[in-house]
Order: sequence, then structure tokens, then C-alpha cells
Amino acid sequence: MNNPNSGPPYEWILFLDLDGVLHPEGVGAELEFCHLDIFEQVMREFPQVQIVVSSSCRLGESIEDLRSHFSIDIQDRIVGITPRLPEFDSMRGQRQRECEAWVSEHRPQARWLALDDRAQYFDAGCQRLVLILHVHDSGAGLEGAYVETLRQKIAEMLELVVIDPAAMVLARSVTRCSHVLGLDTNTLADVLGLDPNFIEDMQRGVAGLDPSGRHGELANTLIRCVIALHSLVGGNTEMMTAWLNSFNSGVKAVPIELMRQNRGLKKVAEYLESLLQTGS
Repeated sequence: MNNPNSGPPYEWILFLDLDGVLHPEGVGAELEFCHLDIFEQVMREFPQVQIVVSSSCRLGESIEDLRSHFSIDIQDRIVGITPRLPEFDSMRGQRQRECEAWVSEHRPQARWLALDDRAQYFDAGCQRLVLILHVHDSGAGLEGAYVETLRQKIAEMLELVVIDPAAMVLARSVTRCSHVLGLDTNTLADVLGLDPNFIEDMQRGVAGLDPSGRHGELANTLIRCVIALHSLVGGNTEMMTAWLNSFNSGVKAVPIELMRQNRGLKKVAEYLESLLQTGS
């Protein structure tokens, strides 16, 4: 991108500090970005939220260099860096002003949070600050209770109920499986006994599936079907789709139609797993 702050007008922004957040302050190169995985995991739970780098690192690295520290999918969500404003004798509120300046210029309607380890860079009592307490050269960074705090604060910003991580993992897994099988939204809704609107929310990453609930059990059964069928046809997705949509004498039905029926999904899963066991 020629302009590091260009892009569509996203409505939710997380301003991100690096030192003291993605790794403890003052660590050596071997521990840099040691908390990156957990940060990216949380961000994947909230795909609506875009990232703007507010760290002082932005003063010495280009936007491309800053993005390179992150996974590809997260790189695409880093939409800018905060401006450098004139510094005064006191740094109180300096970073907050830079965040506010970026929002004013690029996303005036946005809701935003700042993830940072320096309270003094923000106004006292700033409600937008997700603070990781800083301990010089030994601050923990984004770990432990701070991870859940970040998750909760983002959910509050989005006016969402926090989704259990296990429910998010299951929702993402069954969504991927539906893509492998070529199932559209309505078909997946029928198979799982869910409303198509919920399926769309699940596909957008804003709804999860409780693994212990009925729909979660159906989702796990669908995943079993995909794993078994994938093994039987050597991973050929066209053959998988064809098998689902053709009459099968083993189940005495077109599998995808049977999967829409009560107990039909379980029957298909058990049949496929029996074929694996017999080496058919």
C-alpha cells in the first residue's frame, strides 16, 4: 500500500503497542514477539476489528516492516500507524492524543481501544485503555488474565457476549469442513439444525458452537464425516462432493439428503468410519 492508513472505513479499531505487550519490556531477540500467537488468536475471534500500530517502533520501521512480524491474515488487518505529534514536557496523554488524531482523520465514526503497557501515555481513567501493567525489564506482557481482559474489552466494544474459545474453535472447524464439502449456508443450517442467519454469524466469526450442546454434537459428527471421507478418497474434494450428492447403496440414500434428517448425519458418519475400518 502506498498510503499505510488507506482502506475502507472500518468501525472498530485496536491501537497496538508492541514492547511490553507482544513481549516483555527489555527482552532479548530470542523472546521478541513471544506473545504474538495468543494476540493473533484473540484477534481472529473478532475479525471485524482492524489494527493500528501506536508503538514507538512505528517511528523507526515502515508499515511494511511492522506488518512482517505478523501472520498473513493479521497483516491484512493492520491498516495504519498513528501520527507523531509534538511532545510536551509531560508525556501524560501523548499516545491517546495520537490515537484520537488518527481516528479523527481516518475513521471518525469508529469505536476504538488501545492495548498498551504505559498508563502515563493516556489520560487518567481513560476507559479506552486496555492496560498491561509495566514492570521495567520484567513486565509479563500479554499473558494470563490480560488475555481474557483484552477479549472482554473487545467484546464490550462490539457489544457482543464473549464467546467461549472452544465454541469458536468448533465453529471455525465446521465452517472449514462445510467449505471442503461444498455446502452452502442453507444446507449447513439444515444439517446442524440451525437458523441460516446464525450460520452466517458463525462464518463471520461472531458466533460459536457449544461443543457440549446438541448443535455442537452435530458439528462434531459432521467433522467426523469429513475426516473419514477425506481419507477414503485421498483428499479429492471433487470426489467428496460427488459422493455426498449421489445415491449410495450403503446408506440407501443420497448422503447429503440423509444428513439433513434426524439421526441421518450420525448414520452417514458411522457408515464412512466402517468403510475406513474395513479398508474399503
